[in-house]
Amino acid sequence: MTALIWRPTTTTSKTGNVPTAFIRHSVALDSCQGCHHAPKPRPDDPTRGTGGTCYAWQGRVVMGWRGMKAAEARNPHRYTLRAALAGRAFAAQIVRMTAIGDPTAADRAELGEAFAAIANEGLTLVGYTAQWFRKEHRWLQSHLLASTGSDGATRRARARGFRVAQTVDADRFAAAMDAGYIETKHGHRLRLCANQAATLQGTPRPPDCNACQACNPERLERDGFDGEAFAKHGPAASGRRWTQLTKAARAALTQEQTP
Repeated sequence: MTALIWRPTTTTSKTGNVPTAFIRHSVALDSCQGCHHAPKPRPDDPTRGTGGTCYAWQGRVVMGWRGMKAAEARNPHRYTLRAALAGRAFAAQIVRMTAIGDPTAADRAELGEAFAAIANEGLTLVGYTAQWFRKEHRWLQSHLLASTGSDGATRRARARGFRVAQTVDADRFAAAMDAGYIETKHGHRLRLCANQAATLQGTPRPPDCNACQACNPERLERDGFDGEAFAKHGPAASGRRWTQLTKAARAALTQEQTP
């Protein structure tokens, strides 16, 4: 049985309407363990999490993913990579891997097949792994970004050949807006997420991942960055400051536009 289940479209506004992979329900939460944002398995149900700061495990993404379980059991052919690529929206330029769970839940053969199929369609792969520190996953450095939560973790991931997606405090992100990037204490340059930067400026329609396509190792290397920086966000307490900043930005923009 495959570890990846696929959908051709998504309603997630940040990514855009693109093919998206999810990790199968039986192994998804276990695959996330080791990530600094991961929830812990609930004692009464090891497939459900409690706590953690991952926005996906606490929001609409996880609700939609749970709804796939019965549907995929009834019609497994609708949840394959082939079906997702064939049924994608005309405007889709990227494939998101993965919205729930870590890609390393899939074995190398399954991942390799997916990477090849995505490349063959001329699409850009956007994905992250929290398991970058494991030797057996080092081959993923040319496909996925390492998910990190500190300058030290970014330094270690770069030493292993990975470009990174680092979460930072909202105020640190805001302080770097003029420069457009954060320089870590170890000298690594992390470009600010274009969606979040535009949101912080009060832009009504920030660019989505499909338009940006920056979270890809090859593109980051070409542009001279060690990774992307994301402000901590989501419903957890760690995301409250981001919510405050974005609300203030929208209010300021509305005041400027009021005659």
